[in-house]
Amino acid sequence: MSQPVFTFDVHLDLSMNALEWNRDLRWSIEKIRRWEYTMKDKVDRGNNTVSFPEMRKGHIGLCVATQIGR
Repeated sequence: MSQPVFTFDVHLDLSMNALEWNRDLRWSIEKIRRWEYTMKDKVDRGNNTVSFPEMRKGHIGLCVATQIGR
C-alpha cells in the first residue's frame, strides 16, 4: 500500500477568509458557496478556494497561515 503524499502550503489566507469574509472554514466549499450565493458585499462572494475539509481531501499536512492582527 502506498503512502499518501504529504503536502504543505506556506502562504494561505485562512485568517482573512475567516475574519474579513466571515467564512466558517469547517464547512465544505460547496456549503460556503451556497451560503454566499445571494451576498453582494464583495465581488468574489461564492468563489472561495479553501476550507479545512478540502485541505484534508488534498492531503495538506501543514499550513503556515498568514495572521492578520487588528
